[in-house]
Amino acid sequence: LQEISVVLREEIEPTIERLRKEKQEYFNFVSMKEEMQRFQRFDVAYRFYSAKQLLQQGTSDFDELTQKKAEIEAQREKLDGPLQRVRQKKEEVEKLLAKRHSEEKTARRDLKLFSDALEDLKKEEQKLAKKLAEKRASRLSETSHAEAAEEEVKRVKEALENAEKKLEGLSTGGAEAGGGASLREKLKQAKTKAAQLEAEEEDLKTELKHVDEELRQVRTKLNKSGESAAQMTTQRDAAAARVAALEKQLAAEAVDEEKLASLREEMKLCRREIDAAKHEAQESQHELNSWSKIAVRLPRGMHPHKLHGQVFELVELKNDYLDFAKALQLLVGGKLEYVVVEDKDASKAIFKENNFASSRRRVTLLPIQDCQVGKICDTAVRLIHLAL
Repeated sequence: LQEISVVLREEIEPTIERLRKEKQEYFNFVSMKEEMQRFQRFDVAYRFYSAKQLLQQGTSDFDELTQKKAEIEAQREKLDGPLQRVRQKKEEVEKLLAKRHSEEKTARRDLKLFSDALEDLKKEEQKLAKKLAEKRASRLSETSHAEAAEEEVKRVKEALENAEKKLEGLSTGGAEAGGGASLREKLKQAKTKAAQLEAEEEDLKTELKHVDEELRQVRTKLNKSGESAAQMTTQRDAAAARVAALEKQLAAEAVDEEKLASLREEMKLCRREIDAAKHEAQESQHELNSWSKIAVRLPRGMHPHKLHGQVFELVELKNDYLDFAKALQLLVGGKLEYVVVEDKDASKAIFKENNFASSRRRVTLLPIQDCQVGKICDTAVRLIHLAL
């Protein structure tokens, strides 16, 4: 009886107390999980509301950009009118300038013709004078021929004088009787007019450059507005897709627009409760870490499922390891730590990564296939294991 009471007091009663604590922790965990599910529903509803607000804002911004695009197009059409008139004026000036160049070319050609005719008359006069001198020297007796020659010379001189007068009129800009302004004066006026037209053409070219620069800026603004509108359309489509996905999630629970304000306040309370639950979970994790007495690092690239966790109490081992394990426990005074891994390769990699060979802790890595475990039949215990 004393041994039974000792066993009851030292083993069974602490075990019962520990199971009671685990039962209470399990109930707390189930309650916390239900609360988190409820908070998740509130979170989905709040994200739906936020996505809907974002969609409305995106639609409003898209309408504003569309209106701005229409205004820019109207402004561009308004600027196209003056530009077209300037181009027409430029074409008219170019035609007038070409006409003035043609008149100047004709005047130069006429002046050259008159100059060539005057040179021919001078050459003819020299020839006739020379011929007259020869006839006078050789035929002094032929008076009649001399008189005829003199008459011819007079006629040529008169023609020469008339030609000189015409040439002088062309050269000096004088006016003949009833002839109006001279050709040189007309040519001078044509040059002055051509210079004025060239100056006007330069002014028109400068104005055209300014108008082209304004049009380029307007086109740049229009292109930027088009890109912004396309970006807003993409964002609006993405927001619509998110809203559709949230509506599918909320198909089972209808959310009224009138209740969204109160739902937001309730959502704040839920978030505070979630933060408190997270804090409690962190404290539980710290407590679990204090129980485990050892932290195991995984090598880079190793999947987490390769590490199954730490064994807190050896219940039963295979016969091949039974005597060996008991001998080790006796050797280190019951302070040997056991960590269960997936296989021997994972055991070697984790052992090397954590440098357990030079550590003060006595750590043994057990492959899962070398462990003898029982099947967990209790659903509650399985849920607690998954949660941990």
